[in-house]
Amino acid sequence: MSATSSTPSSSSTALVFKVTTVESGSKALDKLLGGDMSFQMVITDYEMPGMTGYDLLKTIKETSSLRNIPVVVMSSDKKFSDECLNAGAHNFIEKLVKLLDVETLVKQPSSK
Repeated sequence: MSATSSTPSSSSTALVFKVTTVESGSKALDKLLGGDMSFQMVITDYEMPGMTGYDLLKTIKETSSLRNIPVVVMSSDKKFSDECLNAGAHNFIEKLVKLLDVETLVKQPSSK
């Protein structure tokens, strides 16, 4: 999981991201629920140790303090896209992820 916040640079149109990474879904939940940081978006892989990205997505959407955070799930297997989008994912990205994919996500208004 990685979470981002972005701020347009005053001297250009470049976006600056502050990214927090963890190695599992349970550690992602610990960070999200810890309250010491504010997250504007969660980007998670579908396949992670201990908890899938789908399970992380469902837990975020079922948690009142987290449910408004847009969650993007990514996988090399597109077969998971409908499942994730139906569960409330903001977007589904097929790997390999490009910088343009992330810039597009940050510029999109959140619909979930």
